Amino acid sequence: MNQIKVGDIQLDNRPIVSTTLNDSLREAGQKFFSHRVFSMPVFSHDNPPKFIGMLTLDCLATFLVGLFQEKVSHDKTIDPSQMLQTLDSYHFTKTDVEAITQKFNSTHVKDMQILPAQTLPRSASLQEALVLLSSGSIQRIPVLDADGNIANILSQSSIIYYISEHITELLGDTAKQALSELNLVGTPTVLSANANERAIVLLLECFITSIIHLGL
Repeated sequence: MNQIKVGDIQLDNRPIVSTTLNDSLREAGQKFFSHRVFSMPVFSHDNPPKFIGMLTLDCLATFLVGLFQEKVSHDKTIDPSQMLQTLDSYHFTKTDVEAITQKFNSTHVKDMQILPAQTLPRSASLQEALVLLSSGSIQRIPVLDADGNIANILSQSSIIYYISEHITELLGDTAKQALSELNLVGTPTVLSANANERAIVLLLECFITSIIHLGL
């Protein structure tokens, strides 16, 4: 994995979906859903634009839930310790929803918590990318060219797709063998995992320990 560079992973030709500090959350939300991404790079309005960090869909969802919680907190009949349980059954009026929607739409990306820019150069290895993605806090990694510009966005799915397309190169003749020809029974080291474990974490473990199958 150290021999494969992230710059070698060719993605499709779709433009990089990004947002700016002055975009409203409504505009950012529309980009998330229309392009089906879970995080986007945030740029300033400088010339040239400066890469600030990453905005995640989770961040927008958390902010929206917070607006509903704020409304419920003003109700003195609600026990603060039961806030989350109450939120699910609380009756919000049409006026409440309209006010919350207006506040959400009028908030800008610059008002949100933007994750620090975690990037990799094109020369970084695929294993470095796997380590970052398996940390759980990063979903997509901007890959920078020699000039510091974003060349592409590396995601968990793009790595898995790359590996599936180059499985013969990675495993050699093993990739061509039938399962019956492989000496898998009684393999000395078996990596077990919970069925709910994140796929990218398991993938990293397999590469680090040179294991090619898992017990769930």
